[in-house]
Amino acid sequence: MLIPVISHDRAGFGGGLCSIGSLLLFMARCAELNRSFVEIVALMGCAGFGCAIGVHFLVGYLDFLHLLPAFVGFVIFLFADLLLWIGKERRCRRVHEQRSRSFVKPI
Repeated sequence: MLIPVISHDRAGFGGGLCSIGSLLLFMARCAELNRSFVEIVALMGCAGFGCAIGVHFLVGYLDFLHLLPAFVGFVIFLFADLLLWIGKERRCRRVHEQRSRSFVKPI
């Protein structure tokens, strides 16, 4: 009787993970790339991965192979957030250069 409950739990978790991943993908593609967006994505990831990984340390379940996918996912997430930050910095630099050129008065 426990197997159907476990498989239902895993399917629900996978579906939620896929939905959140799709949401983040569309937000990253369509939203304005600014500091608050990058910070909220970082906060979401740290809260999610922190709770998912941290609970294993609290209960003492520290099997390396069990935690490996979570750590790999966290590293991928950090890399993606770093790319968002780099993109934001490039965008800010480009906007600053355009503004500084538009304020220069011709002689």
